[in-house]
Amino acid sequence: MDRASVQRRNIYSQKLKLIREHLGLSQCEISRELGIENRASISGYERGEREPPLPISCACGSPGLVQCVAAYREILMKNC
Repeated sequence: MDRASVQRRNIYSQKLKLIREHLGLSQCEISRELGIENRASISGYERGEREPPLPISCACGSPGLVQCVAAYREILMKNC
């Protein structure tokens, strides 16, 4: 992976964590809400070690944190 890809992945990982924290959810809570089997997956997404599922990727690809939070909440509501 080239340097630019690593930097993008780090920014993306940090964004995922910011969104979760903004929603006031723990890794365990967000994994349960999204139907992800264990908290370790969320931890891996936030550290940039794993690729998140497409719906999460799409939500976080939106410009700006406010739009990401809104999209993330929409995903959560559909999966509840």
